[in-house]
Amino acid sequence: MIGSVVLVGVLIAGALTWWLAVRSPGSDGPSTATTPDAFSSATPRGAASTVESERVVTVDGNVVTIEETSAVSAGGATKVMPSRATSTGLSLIGASVVTAQGLSQSLDAPIELTPAGSLTVRARYRLTDCPDLLPPQWPSPTEFPNAIRTYTRINEPLHTAYALCPDKRSRAKPLDNLSGSVDAGLPVTVRLEWTGSSPLTIDTVGSASGVAVVVVEPGCGGSCAAQVSPGETAMLSVQPIDPCPPANTNDVVTLKRADGDVIALTVKGLHRAICR
Repeated sequence: MIGSVVLVGVLIAGALTWWLAVRSPGSDGPSTATTPDAFSSATPRGAASTVESERVVTVDGNVVTIEETSAVSAGGATKVMPSRATSTGLSLIGASVVTAQGLSQSLDAPIELTPAGSLTVRARYRLTDCPDLLPPQWPSPTEFPNAIRTYTRINEPLHTAYALCPDKRSRAKPLDNLSGSVDAGLPVTVRLEWTGSSPLTIDTVGSASGVAVVVVEPGCGGSCAAQVSPGETAMLSVQPIDPCPPANTNDVVTLKRADGDVIALTVKGLHRAICR
């Protein structure tokens, strides 16, 4: 695809090692993407088949195309369910089944995958708020509720503003009475200080230094990224998904409030903590 940005997934294998260690697949909270774990082979209850998939992700402008080809490698036929789940910063445009003849039909109902065949599904998503809200993981347009699923090949871009939307400019605005500083050590921790008149709830962390992140220890009992009361501080610990682009000096962390507003908070020295 002309103008597409495609980077080989093998290049990010090292970054994925610690990513998987801190993620919590299936959570609806802001600390992780709310999609099936594309890199997990956890066994569904009563699984009778094994499915192997290949994934290619491309980005063209603000449209992300995810194409997955799956086949049964062991066991019998299994059910394939369409999934409308997305990730932070993405909205689903549509998904379709692609035939060997290059034809496509909408994927809107369960279908059966037999050991004699394969299934190719192509889904398109829109980047809704790049570079402020970067997707920490690519969703899958399908689910296999009765099978073990593994990925044998992954080809996808990095989860950075530099890779996904290098020409886009942030629309996030600073918020009066909110400041932040970097605490020493790992994971990367930002100390939020708030002097507003009512508690401030941070729903999601959109990015840090232009890199997608997950929240290590979410607040609000796991339902928000952090909450800070007037005159107090809160600790916001994050884990970057991918390495920083070269010579990155971006000290901005973007925060999505519970009301939907996106905040740009400049934290001195943040890029050194994120890009170490």
